[in-house]
Amino acid sequence: MRYLANTGPAWVNEHLVHLISEVDQYALVIIVKFEIAGVVVFPKNLEPVCAALGKRHPRQAEQLQFTRANWLAIQNDIDRFRALDMRVWLPPFLA
Repeated sequence: MRYLANTGPAWVNEHLVHLISEVDQYALVIIVKFEIAGVVVFPKNLEPVCAALGKRHPRQAEQLQFTRANWLAIQNDIDRFRALDMRVWLPPFLA
Protein backbone atom coordinates (compact mmCIF):
# COMPACT_ATOMS: atom_id res chain seq x y z
CA MET A 1 0.00 0.00 0.00
CA ARG A 2 1.14 3.50 -0.84
CA TYR A 3 -0.43 6.82 -0.08
CA LEU A 4 -0.70 10.16 -1.84
CA ALA A 5 -1.21 13.10 0.51
CA ASN A 6 -2.07 16.68 -0.37
CA THR A 7 -3.02 19.32 2.18
CA GLY A 8 -5.48 21.20 0.02
CA PRO A 9 -7.65 20.96 -3.07
CA ALA A 10 -4.70 21.99 -5.26
CA TRP A 11 -2.37 19.00 -5.43
CA VAL A 12 1.35 19.59 -5.07
CA ASN A 13 2.10 15.86 -4.93
CA GLU A 14 1.45 13.26 -7.60
CA HIS A 15 2.32 9.58 -7.62
CA LEU A 16 4.02 7.11 -9.95
CA VAL A 17 2.21 3.79 -9.77
CA HIS A 18 4.88 1.22 -10.62
CA LEU A 19 3.83 -2.43 -10.65
CA ILE A 20 6.45 -5.05 -9.86
CA SER A 21 6.06 -8.81 -10.08
CA GLU A 22 6.85 -9.37 -6.39
CA VAL A 23 3.72 -7.49 -5.30
CA ASP A 24 0.29 -9.12 -5.64
CA GLN A 25 -1.75 -5.92 -5.44
CA TYR A 26 -1.01 -2.20 -5.55
CA ALA A 27 -3.27 -0.07 -3.39
CA LEU A 28 -3.15 3.70 -3.25
CA VAL A 29 -4.82 5.69 -0.46
CA ILE A 30 -5.72 9.23 -1.54
CA ILE A 31 -5.48 11.81 1.26
CA VAL A 32 -6.72 15.36 0.71
CA LYS A 33 -6.89 18.00 3.45
CA PHE A 34 -5.78 15.38 6.01
CA GLU A 35 -8.78 13.14 5.26
CA ILE A 36 -8.97 9.93 3.27
CA ALA A 37 -10.64 10.85 -0.03
CA GLY A 38 -10.55 7.32 -1.43
CA VAL A 39 -8.69 4.10 -2.01
CA VAL A 40 -7.88 2.48 -5.35
CA VAL A 41 -6.41 -0.95 -6.05
CA PHE A 42 -4.93 -1.31 -9.50
CA PRO A 43 -5.10 -4.36 -11.80
CA LYS A 44 -2.00 -6.34 -12.81
CA ASN A 45 -1.97 -4.66 -16.24
CA LEU A 46 -2.31 -0.87 -16.21
CA GLU A 47 -2.73 -0.43 -19.99
CA PRO A 48 -6.56 -0.35 -19.98
CA VAL A 49 -6.55 2.14 -17.09
CA CYS A 50 -3.95 4.34 -18.81
CA ALA A 51 -6.00 4.25 -22.03
CA ALA A 52 -9.19 5.22 -20.17
CA LEU A 53 -7.31 8.15 -18.61
CA GLY A 54 -5.85 9.25 -21.95
CA LYS A 55 -2.25 8.70 -20.85
CA ARG A 56 0.60 9.06 -23.33
CA HIS A 57 3.63 8.20 -21.21
CA PRO A 58 5.77 5.09 -21.91
CA ARG A 59 5.60 1.71 -20.12
CA GLN A 60 1.84 1.84 -19.57
CA ALA A 61 1.52 -1.86 -18.80
CA GLU A 62 3.42 -1.38 -15.53
CA GLN A 63 3.41 2.38 -14.84
CA LEU A 64 0.81 5.07 -14.33
CA GLN A 65 1.66 8.70 -13.65
CA PHE A 66 -1.23 9.36 -11.28
CA THR A 67 -2.46 12.97 -11.01
CA ARG A 68 -5.32 14.93 -9.50
CA ALA A 69 -7.06 14.92 -12.89
CA ASN A 70 -6.85 11.11 -12.91
CA TRP A 71 -8.38 10.89 -9.46
CA LEU A 72 -11.22 13.22 -10.48
CA ALA A 73 -11.87 11.14 -13.62
CA ILE A 74 -12.04 7.95 -11.55
CA GLN A 75 -14.35 9.56 -8.98
CA ASN A 76 -16.67 10.86 -11.69
CA ASP A 77 -17.00 7.49 -13.47
CA ILE A 78 -16.30 4.80 -10.89
CA ASP A 79 -18.23 2.10 -12.73
CA ARG A 80 -16.11 2.57 -15.87
CA PHE A 81 -12.90 2.03 -13.89
CA ARG A 82 -14.30 -0.84 -11.86
CA ALA A 83 -15.08 -2.50 -15.21
CA LEU A 84 -11.32 -2.27 -15.92
CA ASP A 85 -10.65 -4.48 -12.87
CA MET A 86 -9.87 -1.58 -10.53
CA ARG A 87 -11.27 -1.55 -7.03
CA VAL A 88 -12.36 1.91 -5.90
CA TRP A 89 -13.71 2.99 -2.53
CA LEU A 90 -14.95 6.44 -1.56
CA PRO A 91 -16.01 7.65 1.89
CA PRO A 92 -18.01 6.64 3.78
CA PHE A 93 -16.17 3.35 3.62
CA LEU A 94 -18.71 1.43 5.66
CA ALA A 95 -21.54 2.19 3.23
